[in-house]
Amino acid sequence: MCRMLAFMGPPCSPEDLLTKFQRLALYGNSIDGVGHRDGWGIGYYSHGIVLTKKAECAAESTKYTEAALEAAQKAPHVLMAHLRKASPNTPVTDEEVHPFQIDHYLFCHNGSITQRDGQPLGKTLDSVLFFRKLRETSLIEAVAFFRDFKYTSLTCLLTDGVKIWAYRECTEREDYYTLYYCTRQDSVIVCSEPILDCRWVPVDNRQLITVLPDHSVLTEMLT
Repeated sequence: MCRMLAFMGPPCSPEDLLTKFQRLALYGNSIDGVGHRDGWGIGYYSHGIVLTKKAECAAESTKYTEAALEAAQKAPHVLMAHLRKASPNTPVTDEEVHPFQIDHYLFCHNGSITQRDGQPLGKTLDSVLFFRKLRETSLIEAVAFFRDFKYTSLTCLLTDGVKIWAYRECTEREDYYTLYYCTRQDSVIVCSEPILDCRWVPVDNRQLITVLPDHSVLTEMLT
């Protein structure tokens, strides 16, 4: 469970965006009302992928501040960030912190996926298995595959540094498993909840949005 952020735009400083996102670690909408304190990750594209992750509360982390300042200096055109709230009985280590990277792709997921009897999918984190399936097939095929399992949400963000894909699907707590996007100053921001003063558009349940390099947004429903 988490809060997620993705940005695409002309190369610019994301420091203010990451600072406002950081506050969701304490004050973001959460199921138990205590925020998302179990880890943070910031990934972006700057002559390759720069990815920093720590299993600590972003609001109390000097390393988060340092990573945000470094991102501001490198002025990436695509960025993804994540604040983690660990699911029950899930380890809280750097390894479990999103975003995850495979080749030139970054991915993060908000929700949990289990076997139909509630048992874990395997020894590997469910979000990582979701990501692997997605890379072996496609986002649409991975969603269709995991619909046969028990899940709270398949809500996720994916980027290859050229496009951003944002998908929302949940079976419970529609007030929590949210996604919004906004366009401002030739940029597009996708976030679990509004964090800037702009016109935010809610993503519907089972809706996929694709942010293209020209900053246009395509939408489709996955039935």
